[in-house]
Amino acid sequence: MSLFDSIIGQTDTWTIENDSSINFGDYVHVESRFTEILGTRFPRRVLTDGPPLSIPETLKEQLTWQASPAVDPRNLVPSPHHIFHHITKSMAETLHRISELQRDVSHRPSLLLTGPTGCGKTTIVKTGCFLANEPCIELTFSGDTTLADFFHRTEVIRESGEASTVTMLGPAIQAMLHGYKLLINEINMLPPDLLSALTQAMDTGYLIVSGTEMGNIEIEVHEQFGVIATANPDYVGTTELGRAFQRRFGWGLGMIPMDFLPANEEVTAVLAEFNRQPITKALELRADRSVVKRLVSVTAQLREHSDFGPTLLDRLSTRTLVHWLTLGHTTGLPLADVAERAVLSTVPKELVEGIVDLIRQALGRLKASASEIIPNALLDVMLTGDAPTDGHAIALPDNTEVMANTKIMDRPSGSRVRLADGQHVHIYVETNRPPKISLSASSSDDNQDVSTIRRTLRDQHGINLASELGHLPSAESALPCLTSSSWHALRLAQGTLIAGHPVFLRGPTGCGKSALARTIGRLWNLSVVEFSLTGETSKADLTATRKLDAGITTWSVQAFLEAARDGKFVIVNEYNLAYPDVHSIINGLFDKAQSIRLPNGQSVQAHKNFRLVATGFPEGPGVKPLNEGVENRFGAVIHMDYPCPEDELAILNFVGGNKIDPALLNSAVELVSTGRSIMSGTWNTDNDHPLNNVPADLSGAAADRTGLTTAELLALVRASADTEAFVGSLRHGVLDGSENDVRPVLEATLTGYGLV
Repeated sequence: MSLFDSIIGQTDTWTIENDSSINFGDYVHVESRFTEILGTRFPRRVLTDGPPLSIPETLKEQLTWQASPAVDPRNLVPSPHHIFHHITKSMAETLHRISELQRDVSHRPSLLLTGPTGCGKTTIVKTGCFLANEPCIELTFSGDTTLADFFHRTEVIRESGEASTVTMLGPAIQAMLHGYKLLINEINMLPPDLLSALTQAMDTGYLIVSGTEMGNIEIEVHEQFGVIATANPDYVGTTELGRAFQRRFGWGLGMIPMDFLPANEEVTAVLAEFNRQPITKALELRADRSVVKRLVSVTAQLREHSDFGPTLLDRLSTRTLVHWLTLGHTTGLPLADVAERAVLSTVPKELVEGIVDLIRQALGRLKASASEIIPNALLDVMLTGDAPTDGHAIALPDNTEVMANTKIMDRPSGSRVRLADGQHVHIYVETNRPPKISLSASSSDDNQDVSTIRRTLRDQHGINLASELGHLPSAESALPCLTSSSWHALRLAQGTLIAGHPVFLRGPTGCGKSALARTIGRLWNLSVVEFSLTGETSKADLTATRKLDAGITTWSVQAFLEAARDGKFVIVNEYNLAYPDVHSIINGLFDKAQSIRLPNGQSVQAHKNFRLVATGFPEGPGVKPLNEGVENRFGAVIHMDYPCPEDELAILNFVGGNKIDPALLNSAVELVSTGRSIMSGTWNTDNDHPLNNVPADLSGAAADRTGLTTAELLALVRASADTEAFVGSLRHGVLDGSENDVRPVLEATLTGYGLV
């Protein structure tokens, strides 16, 4: 049983049977044949496993996709896990309007729901489809989406032993053929040519497809087909919703603006969403309505604030409130502290202090729960006790259960290889899978793990075996110890991940973001898969690509999506080097459905144990701003920075032990801290310091050489046998490659700090 299974267990499910009914609050009532919304009854679509009248099987086979949907339409109706369970009056009014517009088949318009991220646009659409029992195909687009991705594509097939090409119909055409709803998220990321092809079918009711097995054909769009789109206007990476675009949906008809709920309804909605979470049920957490009222009240103040409102409107969504409340429960921290450390991390620096002051005035030291008792399940996996005080470093908790990277095969098989110590390793090669290995049954060492055996095979036989995705991070790649700042960051990240939400660690390079993520994987004994994004990363790199296999076109799920599907702990470094539209592709993994639909129509579901930690820089070369919708899906955005000088010295002393003179380590930390301050613009130029006595360009160049990262300092300490070696390596790092006019400044600065 995995760590998350042991805490959360299995999730419940429910369906509407023929003789059952469900109330979604006071305004929506559902029975098998109809849904009642605000007193109006709307029929539910009747779906069976086939058409109402049967046709000969031979004819059915001959007609192929014209008579047989690729997927049972009942499986396309949104699951109860993907919808709202409690519907407030404002939500019911939106659903009533959608249902009224969808009622008349002959005049049914396409729908476009606009509004800030996290206000419930996608979920309200899925809720409407569930209430109407309508099959729904969900698509998410990015800037490099092509017509072939979701309409039709040419693939290689093999018939009668010979290869040929055929046009395969994508999920959008499947929806048009069989009368499903097509939910298009973030439609304002849609390329103009793709939008044109879609709107032509919407306007005319016909779609032309070339190159099928029947030649060039025209398809009449099914009467019950409909497009329901969502858009976050004016967000990063989106295009403007022009008047021509809006007219496709129609003001007063299909254009439905949404906003956050009124305060009294938002309280109810936050409570409902909090209470339905698996972690809430498993740990029997109880949200206090009065606490939620105060959260919603201060949020409303901030959204409407003349100075803060424009910045916070898209950061303080209803979804954010649920995350905020949940993190308050899992960590036990005051809600104002949670806000400062994990909710407001991307707010411009000049606004943070004023926002935090307002929140502290409203909430004080209020906690999510009045109880000081931490559930036993959390005690077993979260950092407990007190954080280290400033200037002190403590060892990581001793994880006595850290196990092997991969389980050794129980029964030896395959080819046998003899090791130098006389043991035999069996290597079993599987088709299209990495090889498996095991020790002979007569092995005298039962404690060897796979990583040890692999290393021995490399050293002694030159065999470097591939392995399946995932490994246990090494102690060397994790944090060496914990200080006050890293303890709090780690605990916040743990609390977010336990609840099933992704984490974004934001900070400068070399401050320990990735190391902190690996530390969590190691402490929890999880199989970790680590990626890095770049400016050239495309959606195909994260999802699936087409390839030829024995002359036939097949789809290959990429490593990222495989890791999500298999429930791995995923670390994505340099997350914001990729373009915002790439992030939008994986938004689905963070929503209730936790799935991505591929261009071939396949829906890939994220495993319930899938967890993600992303790392990124606040600024720098190639850094892209996070789309607000993407940022809002993280359960916590945690700011990290280089440790304060006292903490950084404590870390270096912890790692170096007694091999390096503490006084010189302190000098190195002061040198580095000065360099960072100059580069960040926080250095006081009035200080009596040698670098203030040289021209600003030379001072800046010197700071660029001396402002080492924490990771670089740690590497120097680990690689040095004594004080002399450490000072020598530090001097090389600072001086080597420096410009001739900068080198004398650096020499004088190093001497001034006693690093000679």
